[in-house]
Amino acid sequence: MAIALSVISRESSLQESEAITLSWQGSQLIVTEGLGHNRILRDEQVIQQAVKFIKEA
Repeated sequence: MAIALSVISRESSLQESEAITLSWQGSQLIVTEGLGHNRILRDEQVIQQAVKFIKEA
């Protein structure tokens, strides 16, 4: 599972995302800045990292 989070997200905190990542074996946390909770889904770098994660799974 790839988990993407923008540091300024109002929906979830970095600490919550780190805790989920640590407890979910095989997961990866992608941290960004300035994208928010919705724009992160359209960011080309995030998409590329998520695709790479899925291909390597």
